[in-house]
Amino acid sequence: MNWPGRAHFKALLHLLHHLRCHPTQALVFYKDWRQSPVYQMLSSQGIQISDGTLIWFTDASHGDCDESRSTACYMGFFQGGLIDASSFVAQPIPHSTAESETIALATGAMACTYARRGIASVLYDDPDRLWTVPMISDSQAAIAMNSQDKPTRRSRHIERRWFYARQERLASRLAFHHIDADHSLADLGTKNLTAEDAAYKLSIVERAVSDQAIGNANETSSCSTNIVRASQSKKGDGPTSSSVTQDHPG
Repeated sequence: MNWPGRAHFKALLHLLHHLRCHPTQALVFYKDWRQSPVYQMLSSQGIQISDGTLIWFTDASHGDCDESRSTACYMGFFQGGLIDASSFVAQPIPHSTAESETIALATGAMACTYARRGIASVLYDDPDRLWTVPMISDSQAAIAMNSQDKPTRRSRHIERRWFYARQERLASRLAFHHIDADHSLADLGTKNLTAEDAAYKLSIVERAVSDQAIGNANETSSCSTNIVRASQSKKGDGPTSSSVTQDHPG
């Protein structure tokens, strides 16, 4: 948006206020990634992965924009919860659906590398730690193009720039898996889905949150604040100890 004005910021504040007061959906992260809806959906489709800590989806819609450009999308999950997603129009004009999907794979692989290195640096203090991330796509042609090392006439023109996913696969940092379009979560960012068609995929990305859960979260946050304040006080401070005891009996 060029030159946003007061009316635009007012609308933005209204939207943020609505999201704050009506948080009906939430991103859930699971201690055991095998319990996440994402992994269970992949398992039901016969896709077996050995490590689901990070899972990446990519998709593209060929030639659906002006000047025959394509819409692409990637979605990244950590411990079953969405951490990165982008829906964008790729700059190159692809010659085929497979080329559009390859561009989506390359862009998704770049975003995956950024997330993988950051998480590996925190968890293992080694951003270059060998970690094979499952890359899910509904394009068998794109997976085939990125799984072979020999260039062809139809793919030679994009070999240098858009085969980053192939390089990551050769380095054992990505493993490609095919999934049908009905279960490709990245479709949310490339297709004009109806509410009914998008409901199943959104149910995997987002989980319903009850008012009781929101209340418990607020109580937990309040209690945590009191505990921090108490820990910062001097030892043996009578009033502080009394207030903590009232908030946490026993």
